[in-house]
Amino acid sequence: MEGGASAYFFDRPEENRTSSIPAGAQQQIPAFGTGTLGYRSPLSNTTDAPDALFGDSGFLLAQVAVRDRDPVTNRAPVGVRLIPVVDDLALQAIDGTLLRRSRPALFQGLGRRPVAGDRWGDVSGADGNPNPPGGDPYTAFPPAPCTGPGCATRIVPEYQFASSDRDIADFVRQDPASTNLRKPFIGADDRVVTDASSALLCPFNPGTATVTVGAGGLAFTQQVRVLAGSVQRPCGTRPLDPTRFTAPAAPAVAPPAAAPAPAPAGAAPPPVAPPPPPPAPSAPPTPAPAVKAVPPVQPLPPAAPPTEVPPARDLTRAQVPAPPPPPAGGFGRPIPPGGAVIRVLEEKREEELAPESSQAFAAYDVDEGPSVPYGPFVFGIVLLAAFAGASVRPGLRRRNRRAEHAVAVARVEPDPLDPRTRHRRTR
Repeated sequence: MEGGASAYFFDRPEENRTSSIPAGAQQQIPAFGTGTLGYRSPLSNTTDAPDALFGDSGFLLAQVAVRDRDPVTNRAPVGVRLIPVVDDLALQAIDGTLLRRSRPALFQGLGRRPVAGDRWGDVSGADGNPNPPGGDPYTAFPPAPCTGPGCATRIVPEYQFASSDRDIADFVRQDPASTNLRKPFIGADDRVVTDASSALLCPFNPGTATVTVGAGGLAFTQQVRVLAGSVQRPCGTRPLDPTRFTAPAAPAVAPPAAAPAPAPAGAAPPPVAPPPPPPAPSAPPTPAPAVKAVPPVQPLPPAAPPTEVPPARDLTRAQVPAPPPPPAGGFGRPIPPGGAVIRVLEEKREEELAPESSQAFAAYDVDEGPSVPYGPFVFGIVLLAAFAGASVRPGLRRRNRRAEHAVAVARVEPDPLDPRTRHRRTR
């Protein structure tokens, strides 16, 4: 104090704390104790040993405001920042990453301390485990709440939370008068207050935002999605950014080129370039082939009704009338959508030819007869059958003693190729 010191630093094992040293009636010198680069105490809320609530791993960075130095006492304001020493960083979404509008959600950053030794307590005879079991290997952001008597002397590690779209979701200040960690603080304008040191996220509007936690020179990002919900206090009081609804600006039009400056008096006129040679005559364009106009498609005439055919027993092939030919050009024209006209015409023609085919088989066709005459053979078979019957009947007469006559009748069809048997009939 006699030398006009602005602050006092000392070694405090496993803790980071600040205090003050009286320097007269109205002046005080700040004092900072640090020593958290080694072991960390496994105990909390103790008075005669290092407290784990003050043992976040890190080193102090002193800042001296030389411009604000007091010329009378030669002292300048001094502050410190606790820079965390972590090997890895992560963001834990305690309430998930799929959030509902106007419902606050809690997050937490976790920094892994460097891998090193730890101090364990004595082994317990009851369960065989060391008591205490060792320090916490993680540094939490924000740190655990402090409710002890010396919480005002605590130096909190430096960290920050941020959101890429603050109108979708943003980190807001917690209410210090409430024990509910998910209760936001309401400011003077009846709205929440943005706070980068708070892990309470307030979803304002439906959409997607990226949240980030940074500490110890590291950063970790995670994407959250806000679903639609009711507009209620306290997180339903921030509207969307107006820039989301502005139309894109029209592209700028380049100004016209300025006219060349006139040449000074007495200067030689600029050389005039000779005119370019005339272009070579090009061959006349080939006329395009004429395109013939296609006449419009005319509808097909209705199909003719089926022709009545007389009974088949009185007709021959020559007497069967031929089916009416299809309309001229009916099959050469384009088929309308669906092809219904051609199909109906074919079905009508099949219906007309079906009765003729079923009745024409009864007509006799001279050209379809066999090439070999079979009349003599049939006549011989009939005579053999008559003689066979005559040879069997005598035995019956001797048994029954009654004469019976056998009559055989044969009908021989004329052979169309043999003129001798064309009109022969045999009985």
